[in-house]
Amino acid sequence: MYKSFKKPCLILLSAIIAAMLVLACAFMLSPKTTAHADAEETHDHSTMTELTARPAGGNLTAGAYYLGDNISGNITVSGTVTLCLNGHNVTGDGNDSVITVSQNATFTLCDCKDAGIITGGNAERGGGVLVSGGAFTMSGGTISSNTATSGGGVFVWNSGTFIMNGGTIRENIASSGGGGVFVNTTFTMTGGTISENTAESYGGGVYLNGSTTFKMSGGTISRNTANTGGGVFLANGSTFEVFGAPNVTGNEKTDGSDNNVDVNYDICTVTGKLTAGAEIGVNRIGEIATGYNQSDAPSNYFIPDDAEKCVYLSDEPSGTVTIGNHNWENAPWMANHLAHWRACQNGCGTWKDNEFHNFNQEVVGEMYLKSAATCTEKAVCYKSCECGAYGEETFEYGKALGHSLTHHEAVAATDEEDGNTEYWSCGECDNYFSDETGENEITDKSSVVLNRLKPTTPAPDNNGSDQTPTAPAEEPKSYWWLFLLLIPIAIVVGGVMLGIYDYKKQKENNK
Repeated sequence: MYKSFKKPCLILLSAIIAAMLVLACAFMLSPKTTAHADAEETHDHSTMTELTARPAGGNLTAGAYYLGDNISGNITVSGTVTLCLNGHNVTGDGNDSVITVSQNATFTLCDCKDAGIITGGNAERGGGVLVSGGAFTMSGGTISSNTATSGGGVFVWNSGTFIMNGGTIRENIASSGGGGVFVNTTFTMTGGTISENTAESYGGGVYLNGSTTFKMSGGTISRNTANTGGGVFLANGSTFEVFGAPNVTGNEKTDGSDNNVDVNYDICTVTGKLTAGAEIGVNRIGEIATGYNQSDAPSNYFIPDDAEKCVYLSDEPSGTVTIGNHNWENAPWMANHLAHWRACQNGCGTWKDNEFHNFNQEVVGEMYLKSAATCTEKAVCYKSCECGAYGEETFEYGKALGHSLTHHEAVAATDEEDGNTEYWSCGECDNYFSDETGENEITDKSSVVLNRLKPTTPAPDNNGSDQTPTAPAEEPKSYWWLFLLLIPIAIVVGGVMLGIYDYKKQKENNK
């Protein structure tokens, strides 16, 4: 029977090994896809049109394009256009916006090599990109070293929209507002970086004008500079909505002081959960945001530009977040086994007086009591710290209680009862003494007992003999359970013996 299965088994095993080798080769030879920086989508240039020079008349019409070389001159986008910088630059002529997104146009900028730059622009609005009624989505690339009166990097107006998912806007300059971005309509930022831009007046990173709405759920706005609102400036009537993990930190005024989000005219609105990585620096003293309804403290996400100030939830139903002074009044001590501190009563999570314990206080109280006073010893307490915690070192206080003695007169022993010597007993410590002052303790309490004079003998019974109780007769033990236990053992042993016999018989037959 073994021989009849041997060949099919070998064939099946060989087939399994061959299939595994084929799968391994296919995995190693399969093409790999590389993800681009800033979460940029992978695209196939074979389906796009190559640009090696500025299009005729500077008009870039509907289609998908990639740069095959650096190009110079300004471009106007119309229709739906996707442009991959492909690591190359578009350099403006210095007399207008480098790229203008015209009314109703849709423009998507990306860069699969993460090295391309839009630069050299100089305009009244939007030195790098002017969005005039169209829609601009930035997924990659860099807008850098452009200048304008407003919106050194990007200017959005006339019902236009700007979505920034990735890429960088840096080192642009506005002589008025919005060194990086100036928005008159709608700006949504989920990723990317706006940094090192400068505005001589308002909004070094972003300027929100009038009824503008800026929704920020990710990305970073940092190291920008302006006279007011180094990071983000909210003009009267504008809305700054935050959720997710936005980061607006490290921005400054022109005098070098911290100035991230300026909310002197309008405040932030929290429209969703803020998550790890969210940091929003705010300059104002007073209400700075509404809509905060998370269980953790808002100080985890909103950072006052003045480090001495406090961020706290001032009105829970409306989720109003306020920056103000810390409240240390009547702040209770908090402690662990090593140190103590006080927490701000606003609930901002800030501590002060954080020090190691110093157990130098001799405070009498039940919580510090190690042992109560006895008849002969004083009470003992643990030494404590100013915060209320206590250590292992102790001190004594008060006086010993003294004995509460009861006099026991001498009683002679009789034939029927024991007697005793004269002694005094304490009702508190239960010790015996030989004197009324309680100075001489009787350590062996049995020594005060005087035994009766002679033992009492039992009375004889009617026959004149002592009654001696007899133990009940012991019932004979039963071993029936042992017999029941032997039955299955005998069956098992018999089965084993039969098996051995059968095995030997088969072995003899096979010879």
